[in-house]
Amino acid sequence: MKEKLKVLAGIVLLATFCVCCGDDDPVTPSGGDGNGEKEPTEDTRSAICVTGDASDILHIQATLTGYVNLSPAELATSTFGAIWGTEETLNWETKESYAESTELEDNKYTVRAKDMQAGTKYYYRCYARVGTTYVYGKVRSFTTRAFDESAIVTGDATDIRCTSAILSASVNLPEEECTSVYLNFIWGQNETLTSGTDLTYSGFYMSDGRAGRVGAYSLEYGTRYYYRAYMNVGRSRVYGEIKTFTTNTIQQSGAVDLGLPSGTLWAACNVGAEKPEDFGDYFAWGETEGYNSGKTNFSWETYRWGDFFSPTKYGTWYGVKDGLIELEAADDAATVIWGADWRMPSEEQLAELRAECIWSIGTMNGIEGYFVESKTKAAGIFLPEAGHYDVMNPLETKRAGYYWSRTLCSGGDSPANSLEYCNGYACCFQFISTAYSNLTISQRCLGQSVRPVRMK
Repeated sequence: MKEKLKVLAGIVLLATFCVCCGDDDPVTPSGGDGNGEKEPTEDTRSAICVTGDASDILHIQATLTGYVNLSPAELATSTFGAIWGTEETLNWETKESYAESTELEDNKYTVRAKDMQAGTKYYYRCYARVGTTYVYGKVRSFTTRAFDESAIVTGDATDIRCTSAILSASVNLPEEECTSVYLNFIWGQNETLTSGTDLTYSGFYMSDGRAGRVGAYSLEYGTRYYYRAYMNVGRSRVYGEIKTFTTNTIQQSGAVDLGLPSGTLWAACNVGAEKPEDFGDYFAWGETEGYNSGKTNFSWETYRWGDFFSPTKYGTWYGVKDGLIELEAADDAATVIWGADWRMPSEEQLAELRAECIWSIGTMNGIEGYFVESKTKAAGIFLPEAGHYDVMNPLETKRAGYYWSRTLCSGGDSPANSLEYCNGYACCFQFISTAYSNLTISQRCLGQSVRPVRMK
């Protein structure tokens, strides 16, 4: 009789386990409080899987606790974890994501739910997979923290130039969430920063730290821009406030103080130009009548001071050897046309302009060129890509700029710059719209631009 009772009890116990292990069949222990189980007591530990509390709830993360009650043999073939999602009817098919744990202490485990939507109600339930069967705990819920306005702060624009500015932002998030932030900036001329062709984006992952910045480049000069920072955190996008800045303008006429160490002031326009973006006139080196005065052939045949190997003035090797390496006032186009206070720049003044200013390619009223801005004050000039004249041909207009110095080729280490060639060359500054720019030399007979200088 006793043996029959033992067999009967075993059958009942086996049937109970099979019911509990049904696919997606929740286990509901006693002592529930309406929101899911409390900390399991001795009574609830008899359940195979119990959904515990959610804790450490952040904007996109939360810790989920679960409990299992399995024999050592069952644990050897079991896994346990939690699923979560935004649908109350939560099962493996409707879940948004899941996480599993490999550590179990006193029948308790935890998993970290990540990459969620901020300010959102989530449903979750714990599970144990025993062999090939899933056993679920009861569905419970929690709500992630919502972002407030201090989560991301759009900073003030700094280092504002004619064609660029630096944009910054600070992020105020729990340390655990900072590593999953993608910080973005958006800017454009549209005040609302809604979708449009003029909007520009730039962003990067923040691996550490709580601040970031980007450079906004290729801007239009003298233009008002709107910008804001925003971040992608998990499944959430959070925006900072919209701010504004205006790119620098430049002086339209007269002498411009760029704060240069030498005290040199640079003209706002080329000789022969009325506005900074105008090409102006073209001159051969040492000549004071240019293209606008009727000179149409810029070659050695028409050059005022002889030919390449036999100059009649400013010679150092062949022909006349007068020792003159800088233009005299009477041969300086800037002095003759603008007056005694103005000169064509020396080689040293061109080198100073290159080294002591910030150069950026840009467009002024549809004309491409270089904005040359002071490093110490809000001042700048614009050098248009006026090209040059070779014989009777205008070359590289709207692609390159060639600006004369008043200095004859001074020799140097390069064979192309050796003294025997200095008869035929003079120093100039050359730039190309592909960002190449340097001091170089050009044949004296070519027609090039003149940007005058004066001293304070």
